[in-house]
Amino acid sequence: MKKTIYSLLLLLIYSLGTAQTVTEVPETIKTKFSTQNPNAQNVKWTAFKNDCMVTYSINNIYNESYYKMNGDLILTASDLKEDQLPKKTNQYLFNIRENSKIDMIGRAIDGKNDTTYQVKGEVFKKKGRKLKYKAVNWNFNSVGDLTSQGRCFYRKFPYFSRKEKIK
Repeated sequence: MKKTIYSLLLLLIYSLGTAQTVTEVPETIKTKFSTQNPNAQNVKWTAFKNDCMVTYSINNIYNESYYKMNGDLILTASDLKEDQLPKKTNQYLFNIRENSKIDMIGRAIDGKNDTTYQVKGEVFKKKGRKLKYKAVNWNFNSVGDLTSQGRCFYRKFPYFSRKEKIK
C-alpha cells in the first residue's frame, strides 16, 4: 500500500533532528534543481541539518521541493486546482460537497515518482440551529482512491511547517 502524504511527511519530520548553525545548500543541489526546473521563479533556499528546501513558482503555481544533502530528491509538493485532480478524487469531493468546504489542494511526488494528493478543508454538521465545523485532511493515491481521512492541523502540508531553519 502506498504511503499517504501525511505518513510520508511525518516520517521525514521525525527523521530530521535539530539544526546546525553553519549548513549551506550545496551548489550541486542548486545546479540539479535549476536543470530540472528551468522556468522556476522566486526561488528561495533553506538549509536544514540533513536536507534542504527550495520554494518556487512555475506558471504562478507554488511549489516546494526537498533534497537530501547528497542531492537526492525527497519530495516535491505543489498547489493544485480541483480540475487537476484524478476523476475518482473529484467524484468523491463532489459527493461530499453538500457538507464540506475545500480550502487547499496539493500534490506530492516523492523521489521514487509516487504521487499522492492531499485535500484540506472543513466538514460541518448541523446541531440545532448551529453548524459545527471540523478541519479535515483527505489523502488520495495516484489514481484518486481515498487512502486516509483525519483531522487537519496545518494550513500547508505538514512537512512545510518545520521550525529548525538555519539562520
